[in-house]
Amino acid sequence: MTEAPRMTWGVVVHHPSGRPEVAATLARLTERLAASRPGYVLWSLGSPLDEVLAHAASIPPQGEIIVVPLLLAPGKHYVEDVPRLARALSAARPDLRVIVRPPLLEDDSFLVAWLEGL
Repeated sequence: MTEAPRMTWGVVVHHPSGRPEVAATLARLTERLAASRPGYVLWSLGSPLDEVLAHAASIPPQGEIIVVPLLLAPGKHYVEDVPRLARALSAARPDLRVIVRPPLLEDDSFLVAWLEGL
């Protein structure tokens, strides 16, 4: 008997933009997340934390939430804003394990997929 895949929860953090092209791309990403990773939400840096904290409130006790920065390198947002988000999640849900993934160019699995696509 095979086990069902374990449900995971996370927050995909991205740069904000008012450009319509970006909004359309993020809408497509939101749809893909909902279809393949329903436990994940997309969050724009600088947006209120209400949606993210409400999402964290829905996670079963003693679970984990993964913060996935859609950021290229460990710049200002990764060094300052992502830890601020992680702290807010930990404060709101001290029972959860908060895991912060590396920025894209420091993530081996991302680099392998990206290089294979070149």
